[in-house]
Amino acid sequence: MARVIFPIFFAIIVSLPAISQGRLAIGFDVANRKELRNYIDPQGYLHNRYTPLFALGGVLNYRISDRWEIESGIYETSFHETISYYYKEPGYRPLNATGWQVNGLRTLQIPLRAVYDLNLGFKRLSFNVVGGVSLYNLTSNINRWGETGLSPIPVYPRPPVNLDLYYQSYPLRKRSLAFEGGVELRYQLSNRMDLIYRYTRLVGTREMNKMIGYYSIDNPPTQYEFEVTSKGSAIHNTFSLRYNFGKNSKNIPKYEKFED
Repeated sequence: MARVIFPIFFAIIVSLPAISQGRLAIGFDVANRKELRNYIDPQGYLHNRYTPLFALGGVLNYRISDRWEIESGIYETSFHETISYYYKEPGYRPLNATGWQVNGLRTLQIPLRAVYDLNLGFKRLSFNVVGGVSLYNLTSNINRWGETGLSPIPVYPRPPVNLDLYYQSYPLRKRSLAFEGGVELRYQLSNRMDLIYRYTRLVGTREMNKMIGYYSIDNPPTQYEFEVTSKGSAIHNTFSLRYNFGKNSKNIPKYEKFED
């Protein structure tokens, strides 16, 4: 799929400036992605705070009017497929704030968004709201089995028992949709360049990846089952650099209509 999408995306980038009447912008996005997974873990040993992953890609943005824009693009991101755990009993606390993510299911994300300018009246600064949907397409199709997975997060004081974990991780489907909404802060660097910070939350609609397994302690011998699923829900902190092929939107008087 990527071999098809990237040439199409490149062709659009090349051709649209000639026909866009100066309303087109192109951007490079870097998103810090905190995935929100669903846990079934009655004992509570699983650690659900992770080192964040990243999404990288580009977007095309088209100004419909002085207040509305639409955009689409393509990102490469990934889904968590491992877990961390620790001895969560009274009197014990983890020494690490987050668990380490060492594996990820490679995924393409194709967003379609609308951006609305709140028109708060600052000269170079815009406050906008963002909403839309994203299509996820898994490019990895890997089943994993593991014993212990990641090393247990150390706790204080040291637990008196051995703690082992066994899991199986596998994708459930290749494609799914997620709804996205959030806010945006845009700063005009020049007549052609904008710097953007965007905070959005994605809410997945269908389970895409599942992990099942159990962890055990040896004193007394006990096993606890767990289940972790991913729908593509996440929090994104996105930084973007945009190049405007036409006049920067901040230089267009508010409520002035575009000329055809």
